[in-house]
Parts: sequence; structure tokens; C-alpha cells
Amino acid sequence: MAYKRKTLRTMPPKTRRLARLINELDSTLRRLKNILPDIADAEIAERAMFNQVRAAKSGPAQDAADEGDTGDLFSAAEQN
Repeated sequence: MAYKRKTLRTMPPKTRRLARLINELDSTLRRLKNILPDIADAEIAERAMFNQVRAAKSGPAQDAADEGDTGDLFSAAEQN
């Protein structure tokens, strides 16, 4: 619960300072709770993009690498 200015004025200085810190903590926690779903959505989108890029890189490149390996095997067999 936030302390109002009128309440803070009646408090001793050290208690007032502590109450202000509590208000700031409450405000920060509320902001973090509000931003949490946005961060989760961004993380999910980032993982999806990473998986798409990885799938795009491994698809044709992997096929070309397999063909190269096969060619090396045939050339080695012909030399023997």
C-alpha cells in the first residue's frame, strides 16, 4: 500500500525515508509484473526465429555436404 504525502509528513525522518523506499519498491514490482508477459512473448518469438534460421541453414547446406561426402567416397574407391 502506498503511503500518501500527508501520512509521510507526520512520520519521523528515518521512517519517512523507509516509507518512500517501500513505495518505490511497490511501484517497481508492479511495473515488472506488467512487463513480464511482453518479455515472455518476445522470448517465444526469438526462439521461433532462431529455429527458422537454423532450419533454413541446415536444410540445403546439409544436402550439399552429404553429396560431397558421397563423391569423396566414390573417388577413393576408384583409386584403389
